[in-house]
Amino acid sequence: MKTAVRRSMGGAVLVCFLVGFLT
Repeated sequence: MKTAVRRSMGGAVLVCFLVGFLT
């Protein structure tokens, strides 16, 4: 359960980082 949460958070952070980098 914890791993899934961390994975989701990591994915969200990664997406935000990519979006901020591209824009």
